[in-house]
Amino acid sequence: MLYTAAAGERAMKVQQVIMRALSGAISWVQAAEILGLEPRSVRRWRARFEAGGPVALYDRRRQRPSRRKAPALEVQRILRLYRERFAGWNVRHFYRFARRDHAVTLSYSFVKLALQEAGLVRRARARGRHRRRREPRACFGELLHLDGSPHAWLQRCPDARPTLCQRSPNNPHVWSLNIPHPS
Repeated sequence: MLYTAAAGERAMKVQQVIMRALSGAISWVQAAEILGLEPRSVRRWRARFEAGGPVALYDRRRQRPSRRKAPALEVQRILRLYRERFAGWNVRHFYRFARRDHAVTLSYSFVKLALQEAGLVRRARARGRHRRRREPRACFGELLHLDGSPHAWLQRCPDARPTLCQRSPNNPHVWSLNIPHPS
């Protein structure tokens, strides 16, 4: 079986840690912490090592490619299509036309990521908090509320006049204007 260099290095690291735990230099809990695994997983690794030796420590998932891996020819076709016919388009428009006219079956997210990794499309800048409500800016006299209605309590005072009161919700100042009663 052919393994990648990264898989071989990982297996050697696991083997070294398991050998130190088997010799008693470290405990199995410490071995789990070193490997970043749960103690139960380390017990499984130990059983695999004792049953099959160092070869059993290789990551068995790396023996075959992922079932979900996109076909390389399809990815190359999409990149070539963008370079030759749709250069300068944004990803959303390109994806819509590619699906409609060129039978692209891969997802939008995958196409966008492929174009970004190939350097054909820039990544969007990171945004701040989305739709966060900000405190209103204090503007002097921007919005005024007027109240000049004759209230029932004013009728008890014969010499009282209606008062117009102006107030801005962003400013604590209150202006008032007295208007004489029409006689």
